[in-house]
Amino acid sequence: MTPYDDEKVYGARPTGVILILLGILTIGIGTGVTVIASDTLLAFLLMGLPTLFLALIELLTGFATFAARIEMSRNDLTIAAPAWRACPLPPVRRFRLRWDEIRAVRNRAEIYHLLPGEGLPFPVDVYAVDTEKGTIVLGGKSPRGLAEAMREIALRSGRGMREQEPVRAGIFRSLVKGPPAWP
Repeated sequence: MTPYDDEKVYGARPTGVILILLGILTIGIGTGVTVIASDTLLAFLLMGLPTLFLALIELLTGFATFAARIEMSRNDLTIAAPAWRACPLPPVRRFRLRWDEIRAVRNRAEIYHLLPGEGLPFPVDVYAVDTEKGTIVLGGKSPRGLAEAMREIALRSGRGMREQEPVRAGIFRSLVKGPPAWP
């Protein structure tokens, strides 16, 4: 279906490995601070617990970043993408499509506000691949080169990239009720 013979792979495995190693190191630091402190409970509550929480986020982000990939071949497209848009956290969803199954490739900015009253805007580039079976939504910067990969998908599928208006959303509302829907 596609005139391209070359295979392309977009991913961020080295970044994932670095984040996993940082997560393990952070666990060691959080545990070490708690063990060597004179007041173990106070050290755990003030330093150990927050450090271990950050270590967990680093580990989860590392695993999701390591698994995120877009593989393009002559006949099909394979996407492994984190379910979260703004930051790569598990679970990682996997899709395998033929090029003729793609109906549209769309792009928009989702501007999340970290504070009430539209304070501290945090923009995220988000892409949608519309297929016969549904919509695959990818966001953030995982895998590396996501914008380039999406342009390549639009080109290979012959559908072109459709730009949409930016959408604003509160971060906490999005965490509770889900991210903004695609029209």
